[in-house]
Amino acid sequence: MILALAAIILAIEPAGWLVMTWRDPAYQSDGLLVTVLIAALFLWSLASPLRGDVPPAKRALPLLAASALVRMAGQLSAINVIGAMTLVVDVYALALLARLDVRRNALSPAWLAVAFAFSLPLERMVQRSIGFGLQQLSADGACALLGAAFDNVRCQGIRILLDGRDVLVDLPCSGARTLLLTALAYTLACAVTQPRARHAATGAVVMLVAAIVANMVRISVLAIGIAHPDAFGGIDVMDGIWHDAIGYGALAIGLLPLLGFMRVLRGRDDEAVAPGERAVPRGGRIPIARQL
Repeated sequence: MILALAAIILAIEPAGWLVMTWRDPAYQSDGLLVTVLIAALFLWSLASPLRGDVPPAKRALPLLAASALVRMAGQLSAINVIGAMTLVVDVYALALLARLDVRRNALSPAWLAVAFAFSLPLERMVQRSIGFGLQQLSADGACALLGAAFDNVRCQGIRILLDGRDVLVDLPCSGARTLLLTALAYTLACAVTQPRARHAATGAVVMLVAAIVANMVRISVLAIGIAHPDAFGGIDVMDGIWHDAIGYGALAIGLLPLLGFMRVLRGRDDEAVAPGERAVPRGGRIPIARQL
């Protein structure tokens, strides 16, 4: 009880900072939506019965204690992001305590915790770390796509010249947001389907390639709309609503191969499972999610 009370008290400040990032437009965070999705999945699994008599998770309480200590160190050093990141460990530990991995509607505690990590302001972190590399990669890919359809295309770094119109692939167009949204969808799917480790690694590669290609397609469509507005009925593709619609459309295209991969993977896993294996939670197939 004392440990739980201390953990809750230490979590107040990091949780408050996290909520602030959701409300601050500078962070452009979808953290609130992510948290709602995680909570809904948590309750969906918790509402289902356990698969027989299962022992309590032994690692949950030590994880909560370690998380509280790290959070205390983060508060003493005034580094908010450290305390916020420990909330991910808390979600993992709480999922273990609730034994979500051995319920009828089983969820992987590890994948669920990873999905909750997307409630952090990761977009700014990605832009500051690998954003410039993504920016150049997206510009080169979009230039290649446009070059296959148009003759008058020139590329100068992150600038694309299409039929005399100049298109600049700035940092917000680097694809960080597309990458994070695609990765979120992938982790949520893994939390439910609980793939084997090698399949999860393959899926991560598919997810990464799909997200990058989707952003290249988005930039190409925007460039065509800027150079040839008549191709889209004269609309301004840089206007807020149309700009967002094109972005979400490209994201949907990027999710298609990922969804196809997960569907094929689920079918193969089902065929590989022996008749009596269904009593064993599939979460045990991921080493990081296996608990004693």
